[in-house]
Amino acid sequence: MQITAAVGAASGQVVSLQGTEIGAASPGESVARSRVESYLAVARWRSVTENAIADLGLDTTPEALDTRISVANPRDTSTIKISATADTPEGARDLAVAWLRAMIVTIDYAESDGTEGSAAVTVVAGTRTRFRRPRRSPTSRRQCSSAACSGSAWASCSSAPASDVGPDRGVSIRSLRSLLDHRA
Repeated sequence: MQITAAVGAASGQVVSLQGTEIGAASPGESVARSRVESYLAVARWRSVTENAIADLGLDTTPEALDTRISVANPRDTSTIKISATADTPEGARDLAVAWLRAMIVTIDYAESDGTEGSAAVTVVAGTRTRFRRPRRSPTSRRQCSSAACSGSAWASCSSAPASDVGPDRGVSIRSLRSLLDHRA
């Protein structure tokens, strides 16, 4: 049985820290959205990868780790979504969160003096992270046994006379057909 890699995700919101007054909110949002494309590029910088490796104490190369990450920006938002793959769902989630933290550190160094939260526009990490349990890939043995069971059940009900299969005698042919028919 094959098990595929687990996927974890973390997201952050690009925000402008220029002011907290309501009048500054609209220009701040505009500035934040203008930085999203740049921050998608920052997510691929080697320094981000190296910071994530150091944060998690991984024994891997930046090139190898970079293949396990995808970075996206949902349409018309200032959100950056980091998805990661790992052997376990928790490992994937931890990698995505570490990558987001590494991005924030890199942005502070690139756009300000490097102290935490010093950049005027930055990424604020979301509080929720999610992960998906790995799916088991169907094996040929499982597919064959499933097909054999379905086929024999179908054959026995299809060949049975209508008087032998009815509401008082078990499953009707119509309900078995709808159960086994996978078409939409």
